[in-house]
Amino acid sequence: MLGLQKEWESFLDNSLGDEKDARTSKLRDGSEFIGLQFAFLKSISVIGATCIHIASMKYGRVDFKFDYVIMDESSKASPAEALVPINMGRNIILIGDHKQLPPVVTREEAVKQKVRDKLEDNGLDIDKEFGESMFEKIITTVESDPAKAQNFRMLDIQYRMPRQIGSIISTYFYDGKLQNPDPQRVPGFDQSKSHELQLAKDTSMVFLSTSREENPFDNGDKFARANTCNVRKIKEVLDWLDKAYPNNLQRKNEKGEPAPFTIGIIAGYRGQVNLLQREIALTKYKNFVTQDENGEDVPLIRINTVDKFQGAEEDIIIYDVVKSSRGSDTIGFLSDYRRVNVALSRVKRLLIVVGDTEYLLKRATLPNDERFPEFKLKSIAQEFEAQGLIIHSIDELNTTKR
Repeated sequence: MLGLQKEWESFLDNSLGDEKDARTSKLRDGSEFIGLQFAFLKSISVIGATCIHIASMKYGRVDFKFDYVIMDESSKASPAEALVPINMGRNIILIGDHKQLPPVVTREEAVKQKVRDKLEDNGLDIDKEFGESMFEKIITTVESDPAKAQNFRMLDIQYRMPRQIGSIISTYFYDGKLQNPDPQRVPGFDQSKSHELQLAKDTSMVFLSTSREENPFDNGDKFARANTCNVRKIKEVLDWLDKAYPNNLQRKNEKGEPAPFTIGIIAGYRGQVNLLQREIALTKYKNFVTQDENGEDVPLIRINTVDKFQGAEEDIIIYDVVKSSRGSDTIGFLSDYRRVNVALSRVKRLLIVVGDTEYLLKRATLPNDERFPEFKLKSIAQEFEAQGLIIHSIDELNTTKR
């Protein structure tokens, strides 16, 4: 039996090689001997792969031609990446959101050095920059031509965010076209998005302002921007949340399965993410720590950049604005509304923004960038102010368990 097992494992290993090296794993296809992997690919009708992997030389003998190609996250793919699957299909369905993060491309060395001298920290590595996706080019073309409108469909109902936050995202990023679910059709939606806390105001979002702190400003380092004041306030928020959810680990979903709330801390600047990860001991917050099968602690809190959170979601999101200065100053890359959209729309129950509201509302200005003529982040801060949702101390939330 052991010998048979070894022969079979050898057979499968060899099946992944090319035709010359796979003599022990041939299958007969008519009068021609072909490799097991090649035979398998020819026999199936649905294949899943990344844009680049499917163009690998290991599949060189497979002439991929599909009746339909469905490409997900199309807005994150560069034109070169998108062309690979597009050239393999007779009918193409592109799925994506060009109002969220664009593709990232590697810069050539000559450009890198120029950027190294002038680049203001944007949360990416120095050798990365934003590109424009083919998806975005197609969408903007279709939107400007009524005759092509039949080729474009918007999925216009969101199911992730509480109704209040969904409305904010719709207003400021989707021209009011993104809708919340109809309560008649989804009667349990609002309950499923509840953070289950009785706040001083009935809200699913709040802006914790650092404006009255002694030093709310960032370090001014354009290559490693960080803000110690914000780190301190975020620690206060985590302490508050840990006390507010004493039974978090006992939470279960409607199927009786464990379903504790999770927390995501998002900062656009890599320097701030590094500082947060160094300064915050995630296992300290015991109501947000589970154990794996080996008894090791697994935090239900994670900290990362906006880029790393694209496509993800957490019950509670803490968004760290980071940027703040004493005088008038450009907001820098935070003028890119797509990054703000991603950060704020990761939330399922409760959104807490941390930052210097006085800076955003009075001193921050837009850079000279024709791509983003609207100061979305400032407009959203004004929305928080208009709704009376700017607080200066976590104690103002005055929570009790519902």
